[in-house]
This record gives sequence, structure tokens and C-alpha cells, in this order.
Amino acid sequence: MQYLLEHPKCRTLPFARLETVKVFNKDGSPKLTKGKKQVTKKASINKKDYVMKDCLYGVMSLNEVLIIPSRMTMNAKKEKYGKLGEWIAAKYNLTDLNISNSLMEWRVFGETKANRDLDNISAGIKFLNDGLAVKSHFYVDDNYNHINPLIIVGDIDKEHPRTEIRISVFDDELKDVYEKMRIHAENFKEGAA
Repeated sequence: MQYLLEHPKCRTLPFARLETVKVFNKDGSPKLTKGKKQVTKKASINKKDYVMKDCLYGVMSLNEVLIIPSRMTMNAKKEKYGKLGEWIAAKYNLTDLNISNSLMEWRVFGETKANRDLDNISAGIKFLNDGLAVKSHFYVDDNYNHINPLIIVGDIDKEHPRTEIRISVFDDELKDVYEKMRIHAENFKEGAA
């Protein structure tokens, strides 16, 4: 994957699935719960073990953001996602467009039927969008003057979990969000280019 080639020192990937690993004591013995079961935790997949199907949604949920243990760790994660966003913008020739009026739709396809709260997903979108929209100069800024409305849609695709971003760009004079949504729906109607 190109991201790994451009970031050879990264140990973990900001967009990969977490795996469950067993926890051991310093002496190598299994760490046990009070009920005598092996303690486990979620950990990032090592990049040498990473395969394409481990790449998930491109966004974290609020539940994953809330368990980040420190501000320093949070900033490091924001930096990784920001770099990923910049890389995506460069890959698709979106840098320096300085879009000033648009509708942005995030379509997040999960791999299971587990219900994911869209408001939780919006927290993870923030991390990626800072790099994609702002640092790459794809947008003038990512505030509501430039991206309005922001639509988040959830769906399931067991074979290809992913995040798609659909964007409709408008003249600066068009401010009515309902008119923007009507045009956007027409732009992405089944079979439209």
C-alpha cells in the first residue's frame, strides 16, 4: 500500500481494524481476571501483518476517541489521520482547489450488521477531514461557511467495508441547504455520472 511506502517508520496504521490480543505479565505468564480468564485487549495490527482487508472505514467512532488515554496520544492520532487525509487529497489530485461552497456526504459501510451510531462516526470524521479538507487546501476551511450541509450515511458491505466521500460544489451565492441537497441527490442518482 502506498501509505506504508510513504510512511515507513509508522508502527501502526490509523485506519486499520483492531485485533484482540492476549495480555501477559512481565514474567511471560498469562494475565488473568478475577474470574481466572485470560485478559485481552484491542491492539492495532502490526504493519508487517497488514493486508488490504484489514483496512476498514477510514474513520473512528466517538467510542474509540473517548478511550484515548492522554492528550498527547490524541494529538498523535489526529496527526496520523491528518496525514492520511493529506495523502488521499494528493492521490486524487484534490490539493489546492480551495473549494468555498459545497455539500459533503460521508458514506460509511461497515462489515457487520452491528448498529453504528452516526453521531459517533462524526467524531472520527473530524480527524480525517482536518487533513483532507484543510491541510491539503482542498477547501478554504472546513467550517459551515464552506461545507454545509455535512451528511453522514451508514450502510453495510460485508465484502468491502469502506468510506466513500461524495461532494457537490456550488457557486458561492447558493446558500440554501435544501436546494444543495436536491442538486446533490440529482448528481448522485443511480446511474448518474
